[in-house]
Amino acid sequence: VLFVQYAPHEWLLPQCACIVHHGGMGTLNAAVRAGVPQVITPVWLDQFDNAFLVERLKVGVKTRQFQRLDAAELGSAISSVLTRGELAQNAQELGTRERAVDGVGEAIHVIEDFWETKVKSGMWFGALEADLLRCQGITSRQKRRPLILVFLLLGTALGWLWWLSLKAQRGKGDPRRIASLATIGTVAAIALAARSHALRK
Repeated sequence: VLFVQYAPHEWLLPQCACIVHHGGMGTLNAAVRAGVPQVITPVWLDQFDNAFLVERLKVGVKTRQFQRLDAAELGSAISSVLTRGELAQNAQELGTRERAVDGVGEAIHVIEDFWETKVKSGMWFGALEADLLRCQGITSRQKRRPLILVFLLLGTALGWLWWLSLKAQRGKGDPRRIASLATIGTVAAIALAARSHALRK
């Protein structure tokens, strides 16, 4: 077993016969682009969806949640991937298709279109506020002040969720990561709250 602090996915993964990872979106994308079959050992949230997707695309297999996984099950999953030739073939074909896609260009187009047609026009903020009010059963514009508190609580909850996740994974949280995520969530919440307040004027 070789432990390294850093290795670029674009260089490393295509050299592998099988990729074992947690199923995070970034690693999943890199593994798919590499055209190599994979074993997903999900930890939480979207990683279970990504594990399901890998099996549905027939480019790899999934295991139980990482915290419940044992060596025998992991070994069996790796052996399955290495001996099932169709998984390698499917992964290679999918990788070829994905490498032909201009992901950055497409992302820029989607973001710019969303910004121009939805954000700058106020449609997105208006729809978000309307949905929240509908959920709360509030119809009077004079009763929207609690939305500010809702947004601030969402930002705080983000930091706590990540703290609990990191604590479960490593036995302790990374204060820098927790602080940065909580800050991002809180800033986003304040921005939405400020926009909500502006729309009420």
